[in-house]
Amino acid sequence: MYMKLQDALIYELIKPTKLGEPTGAIIGIVGTKNIKYVIEDSQEFQQRATHSIETLVEQMTPDLVVTRLRPQQGEPLTAVVEVETDVDFDFGASMRQIKKYRKISREIHVIIPKAEENFAPLYRNEGFRVWLWEATRIWECMRCGAVKEENRKLQPRCSERSCGSSEQKLKGLKDAKFTDFGQ
Repeated sequence: MYMKLQDALIYELIKPTKLGEPTGAIIGIVGTKNIKYVIEDSQEFQQRATHSIETLVEQMTPDLVVTRLRPQQGEPLTAVVEVETDVDFDFGASMRQIKKYRKISREIHVIIPKAEENFAPLYRNEGFRVWLWEATRIWECMRCGAVKEENRKLQPRCSERSCGSSEQKLKGLKDAKFTDFGQ
């Protein structure tokens, strides 16, 4: 099993200590260090259809559900964070998914690639807080073990002349930045 870009971004957001306490950008995003987080928390909501006896069950799985342990007055107890990658960015599918999260929390943060910044105003128009991410990917050749840093989204070829393999695995991210679109 190899690390996916979304996994690496979530790790960079949280940057947990050995005890799991967050030290990453999530603290600035939700505005406090006193939080508890759950990754990929599946929640089901039942809704009775209007003209039938049928009950519709909707399952939602946000990337992060953050609970403030001591919320300030007026702050919601929970915040939902959804991370989008540049590998398969689909604005329409993303928007449909994120709108469902209003059943979980009124505070929803969406983190999109800096390269897709032109979509940020469309998310903001719907009332979501938008963050832009950018990072250098660290790749490792699966044949010779050479490590290469790349800023582009496509998987590179091995940089070793004697190898040239196209089989690379993502080892992690370097210099990950999360910037508030509203700032």
